[in-house]
Amino acid sequence: MRGRRKKYLGRSSAIGVAAIALASCALTPLPPDTTASTGKSASQRTVRGVDERGGISVVEKTTPSRKVVPAPIREASLYPTAIPVRTEVVRRDSFYTIKQPITKLVSFETAPFPYDGVDPATNAPFLNVSEGGRQGHRTYRGTVYWKNETYNDRRVLLHIPKGFEINKPAVAVLFFHGHRANLERDVRDRQLVPAQVSASKINAVLIAPQFATNASDSSAGHFWEPGACGKFYQEAAKQLAALYGDPGSEQIFARMPIVVVAYSGGFLPAASCLHHGSFKTEVRGVILFDALYGEIDTFASWIKDNRSAFFLSAYTNSTKSQNLTLAHMLSERDIPTRMSISRYPRRGDVMFVSADTEHENYLTQAWVEEPLKDTLAKLTEYRR
Repeated sequence: MRGRRKKYLGRSSAIGVAAIALASCALTPLPPDTTASTGKSASQRTVRGVDERGGISVVEKTTPSRKVVPAPIREASLYPTAIPVRTEVVRRDSFYTIKQPITKLVSFETAPFPYDGVDPATNAPFLNVSEGGRQGHRTYRGTVYWKNETYNDRRVLLHIPKGFEINKPAVAVLFFHGHRANLERDVRDRQLVPAQVSASKINAVLIAPQFATNASDSSAGHFWEPGACGKFYQEAAKQLAALYGDPGSEQIFARMPIVVVAYSGGFLPAASCLHHGSFKTEVRGVILFDALYGEIDTFASWIKDNRSAFFLSAYTNSTKSQNLTLAHMLSERDIPTRMSISRYPRRGDVMFVSADTEHENYLTQAWVEEPLKDTLAKLTEYRR
């Protein structure tokens, strides 16, 4: 009886050793899903953002589930062996799809204002008025605006639409507002510029700097300086990457082509950026919304030297003569133009369209409702 018991115990020990060896060779289990307590899948993460009306919103960004390739299975041995190192090949897409629109006002170091430099129109200091310890600027019309009230806002309106995908062809819309405007009341809420970018269904982001606040002044500030617009766009790429939630995407934003859009008095900053902005990326096109109040030679030269971009100028009676002058100048330079909008603007298209409606509502009601949305939607190479 005692002999049989020893034989049985010996057999049990051998089985135990084998089981230990098998356990040591097996793959270790995957770590538990740390998102289980939040009720969200491991492929989602939450970012707090600001919605188009300025409220706080929760933004969901998703990334494809990762694929795990286990290490080859090894045969167990009854003899002591080193525990194998578990290996896995994880293919993780670092790009995320925006699940809710993100709109935010962000302070920029490279913003157009404050500006203490020279006004190129007069070669005199821009801040040419001093009274009671404060500085201001007297416009060519004689109106005085004060630095602390009008030329002191560094904020830029940034917008990333719902459905934006950074790993697909995308474009940056650089928007320059008109007179008597501020970014919240006019660009965001009245003219619905972020909403129109979203509604266009193209893969785009919006960058809209503040110029003179609530003033009848087209001054470009730092954008008068050579290279300043390029530096501004590089900072915009960094800020968009932070807003997007992936600082590593900065260079992707920085390389996106640009569509420059100017409304009304925004023509002067637009012309300055096109003239010597030193963008380190392609300007895909220029859109003027009743904005050709001047700088006709600048726009004509830019069109002549950039035949791979499109140009569209929509106008009312207030800028009709300037638009006809520009069209005539281009014709003399053998640059074809058309007095309508191409169905799909191609590289080199130069288009003029008349829509004699109220200037104040031109961004929401021109030749169509929401003309910015309508124009951007024609850029089918960036369609989401």
